[in-house]
Amino acid sequence: MAKKDPAIKKMEAFLKNISSGKEMRLLGKRTITLIRNRTRNEYKGVAKAGGNKRTIKRVTDNYAKLRKKIKGKHPKAASGNKSNLTLTGAMLNKMTVISATKKNLLIGWRDRKNNDKASGQAEQGRPFLFIGRADFTAMHRQYEKRIEKLIKKI
Repeated sequence: MAKKDPAIKKMEAFLKNISSGKEMRLLGKRTITLIRNRTRNEYKGVAKAGGNKRTIKRVTDNYAKLRKKIKGKHPKAASGNKSNLTLTGAMLNKMTVISATKKNLLIGWRDRKNNDKASGQAEQGRPFLFIGRADFTAMHRQYEKRIEKLIKKI
């Protein structure tokens, strides 16, 4: 049997402390913000849960030329052959918490168009929707700081 990644073990232990669907939904919203920022601002994606961030695969020369001509681009749209999965911004902006319970969180898109776009990007070697080690560490720190603030108020 394969050994479980330590980052995944730590993530699972952290998630056991979630006490409600409302808390999980909040975690989901923070996760979406983290994914958007990592993808759009850092040009990074994560290929598997608990994996490391890596630069998103570049686009083809033909697509880069086509993209240059398109009007109505998002202010943070990538240029040249770089990819940050942001042309108009719709796909990343429409990412949402589909469902959240005490034990489960589903992030995705309610519309098929953006869901298909995201799947297509992953199939082309541009996975971005997973939570990586650095992402989890950042989220864990945020929650620790929130708990410390709450304790100080008591």
